Amino acid sequence: MAESQFRNATPWRYAMGLLFLIALLATLPPLGKKRVYQYTASEIPVERQARFPLEETFVSLLPAGPKVSLASLAKERRGGLLINFWATWCPPCLEELPSLQRLDQQLKASRNPDFPQLVAISVDDSSREVFALLKTLPFQAAFSILHDPKGVFADRVGSKRYPETYWVAQDGRTLHKWLGPQDWLSESVLRTLASPPTP
Repeated sequence: MAESQFRNATPWRYAMGLLFLIALLATLPPLGKKRVYQYTASEIPVERQARFPLEETFVSLLPAGPKVSLASLAKERRGGLLINFWATWCPPCLEELPSLQRLDQQLKASRNPDFPQLVAISVDDSSREVFALLKTLPFQAAFSILHDPKGVFADRVGSKRYPETYWVAQDGRTLHKWLGPQDWLSESVLRTLASPPTP
């Protein structure tokens, strides 16, 4: 009788063990794929930020052209640069793109040199991924897009989760940093951009 009970219990134990294994595997990230980090949008106090390496050069994807340095772009406006790190494989980044486009339109329409210039830096492995995405957008992106293959530069400045955005002055000071996707025309963002911290 005991042997019969053991035989009856074995399939049940096997099934439970299999379900546990499936549940465990479901919590692991897929092999060979980048993890997409989604987290609550927040801000980082300015005093914690080091100077941004504006001497770095990148291939310009939009507008298409030769390599360009962040320093040369920063000189175009007294307000410096609004540098957004993003990727085509990052859902929060894609959700944020229309908001960034609207902000770029507002910054250009204001003609105020004290506002920053928007620069988006893609951390995708290949520029082909960026061009393929741009063709699918319901709008024509007008802001500058640079390429940081595999996010090497982003990693060097401490950006590992996307999107992340830095407001950088012409001299490399980080005036503000935003973590996660933002509503770029929200009152809090516009108020921050309208009153940059003093050196």
